[in-house]
Amino acid sequence: MEDTLTKQIEKLNKSEKLLLVEALWDSIASEPEDVPLPEHHKSVLDERLKTLNEDTKKGESWDKFRKNYISYCGQTIHHYSRNEHSGLSFC
Repeated sequence: MEDTLTKQIEKLNKSEKLLLVEALWDSIASEPEDVPLPEHHKSVLDERLKTLNEDTKKGESWDKFRKNYISYCGQTIHHYSRNEHSGLSFC
């Protein structure tokens, strides 16, 4: 990075720096195919896909989980309540 650009960035306040970071990220994200995926990320993804394909009966879909969770929490996702066994519980 050029020295003058670095100096200009240093002069920005926090809000301006955040806007700059957001603009940079949007620019990068607009062309994800140009962002290389590191080999170790590929291996982690491959391992997770292998596990998923080997045992599809252990988990449940997000829709089913969410429905059960909302039902369990009494239709309120962000609800705090006292639980006699464990103190404060979160739904």
